[in-house]
Amino acid sequence: MVELVGDSVQVGLVESAEVRARNQHPSRSHQPAKPHSLSAARRCSTAALQAAPRAPWSRIGRALGVDATTAARRWERLRANGLAWVSAYDSAKSATVAYVEVRCRPRALDSVGAALAGMPWVFSVDETAGDFDLLASVVAADLPALGRSVHGLIGGLKGVRSTRTRLGITLYSEGGDWRMRAMEPSGDAELSTPRTSHPTPYSAPRGAGLS
Repeated sequence: MVELVGDSVQVGLVESAEVRARNQHPSRSHQPAKPHSLSAARRCSTAALQAAPRAPWSRIGRALGVDATTAARRWERLRANGLAWVSAYDSAKSATVAYVEVRCRPRALDSVGAALAGMPWVFSVDETAGDFDLLASVVAADLPALGRSVHGLIGGLKGVRSTRTRLGITLYSEGGDWRMRAMEPSGDAELSTPRTSHPTPYSAPRGAGLS
């Protein structure tokens, strides 16, 4: 996954069809740079790597109209400045994905949210308005593991009143399908590869329940 920090926005991009984006987590070794505007060249470089992250620098350079050395140097500057990085995790074909609605006790929302954000198997946490306080998107190896994690780790957090889990069945689209569209059409053509439009079923079977 190529993630970009710039213009006060974070953009997540998938590294390949067989890896999935992973959220920014406090345990990451790098520290994001302070937000600032990105030049057109930097946006194009990121768009090229988003489109073909495993392509050789010679091919990236052709798409950008520069030589391979320049293309590699631009990426290294983005990486060194904390503006972009690469991470990955297993595809949906081998994962069980769920969305956990969390109700918190009074004045516990911030501490519960921070604790959820610190769990590596929780890839997003949103504060909500309505019947529950937080929505956590989570991933596990299988249904038994998901049940143990939700009931034991999330349900056991201090300040959690209750949880409700909704199981993911099929992935239709994700952040990695998004494109910056910063390159010229010729560059897009150089790096374009066929992309499947078929939905990807998660590994959890329909009708299965949590342990």
